[in-house]
Amino acid sequence: SGRAKIAVVGNVLFQIIKSNQQTIIVECNRTYILDQGDQIDILATKQSVYGYMAIEGGFNLKSFYKSVSVLSRAEIGPNDGKKIKVNDKINIRTICKR
Repeated sequence: SGRAKIAVVGNVLFQIIKSNQQTIIVECNRTYILDQGDQIDILATKQSVYGYMAIEGGFNLKSFYKSVSVLSRAEIGPNDGKKIKVNDKINIRTICKR
């Protein structure tokens, strides 16, 4: 259906940019529905180094030691250990709902 549920946890400042260019300021530790074409803009962490994003169905990435987490300072993890950049696409596993 082109929709996915996401959650961002930690002390992270981020927003969702809808496909119609409407910007939604969001809060951590809550779930949100993304429609096809929506974008997540992660701006910064606040008084923290880490933040975590989960996507319903999971990321469709080759795991590294059974994890799809990236530690960019050590260049460890999928995507050659690099952060996701502007215009990078995230492939997710879809869930079949009956």
